[in-house]
Amino acid sequence: MKTDRELALKVLGKYLGQIKERDVLALDLLVDENPKAKVAKPEDFVDNRFIKELDDSGYIDSLYKTKLR
Repeated sequence: MKTDRELALKVLGKYLGQIKERDVLALDLLVDENPKAKVAKPEDFVDNRFIKELDDSGYIDSLYKTKLR
């Protein structure tokens, strides 16, 4: 976002297909309307408890371990 805003917005638009409005894709564009957008953090919008559970169980690490024969 900081170095190539256009590319970042295109990528966000691609993977957030249901969102077509450019203004919705970047929180910093909403600051004028809602000052809280400036301090919003990704974890405010994402529920990562399932990823945390997988990580805590060791499953994710097990995917990257090299198997010795």
